[in-house]
Amino acid sequence: MAAKKKQEDKEIKSRKPGSETKKKVAAAAPQQSEDRYRTLVEKAFEGIIVIRDGEIVFANPRAYAIIGYPRDQVAPRAFMDFIHPDDAEILTGNYLRRLKGEQFEETYTIRLVDQKGDIKWAQISTSLINWEGKPATLTFLTDIHKLGGQACDAYFPHRHNRA
Repeated sequence: MAAKKKQEDKEIKSRKPGSETKKKVAAAAPQQSEDRYRTLVEKAFEGIIVIRDGEIVFANPRAYAIIGYPRDQVAPRAFMDFIHPDDAEILTGNYLRRLKGEQFEETYTIRLVDQKGDIKWAQISTSLINWEGKPATLTFLTDIHKLGGQACDAYFPHRHNRA
């Protein structure tokens, strides 16, 4: 019995002060980090969308509001389903250029078509990322539809010409 007590005392003395606390903090760190990032994404003023193989695989709440569809009707669904037909060609072309690694203006304006068929203007910024082992596009949407078409052309002179 005395030998067992000596061994326990030795183990207690060998522990560094606060080591249990440090272990608990280290174990909680990944969850805290995940909570912080979730809060940033969910509270962002920008719509944040991840598009892989042409389909939306992730969208934050602001993206749903900008697109004008409820969450259950957005992902997974082709991003092009929400794009005005006249803007589909430039969006597809830019996506293909991005995949090839070409350098070009990555922020431009597009028109979205919401659930009611109304046109909404948005500024889109994109970059190529890896999502679950596959190439994807990280897309940021800014709602600018209140500016209107002619104002958008004047405000974003690099935008392609539209009627």
